[in-house]
Amino acid sequence: MATLAALGRDPREYAARLARVPRRALRMEPRRHARVDWLLDCYNASPESTRLAFEFLRSVSHPGRRIAVLGALGELGPESATIHAGLGAELHEVDLALFVGEEARAAYEACPLSERIWFAEVESAASWLAPRLRPGDLVLLKGSRRIALERLHAAVTGQVGGAH
Repeated sequence: MATLAALGRDPREYAARLARVPRRALRMEPRRHARVDWLLDCYNASPESTRLAFEFLRSVSHPGRRIAVLGALGELGPESATIHAGLGAELHEVDLALFVGEEARAAYEACPLSERIWFAEVESAASWLAPRLRPGDLVLLKGSRRIALERLHAAVTGQVGGAH
């Protein structure tokens, strides 16, 4: 849907056909637990796919809070801190942002949101987030395979494996 919107297409025109396409795990995979909606996009992350995921989170119609969880992106080389900082600076119009992993600290520091927090480890982020979630929240998990943000989802919800 984010791709269609980025191309200037109306996603509603394609919704019925896209609903029949098999989903791949951890690629903008929607899940729901305790009336909290999750988007697990933690199979892989490039700077551009991260920007598109942020744009989708900001633009999708949803009644509750929008929460972004950005895990460190991998394989960025010597420009890693600069790229992470740029992504953090672009994260706006969401209610809360969590940053996970040492490389994501630069994104945290550059993020303009007042409601933001950085964690070194996924488990610490999960422990902090779990009691703060409310029915109606929409949580985006975006990060590289190396950080395995699906562990945060599993720790908070008890759900593991394929689409739920």
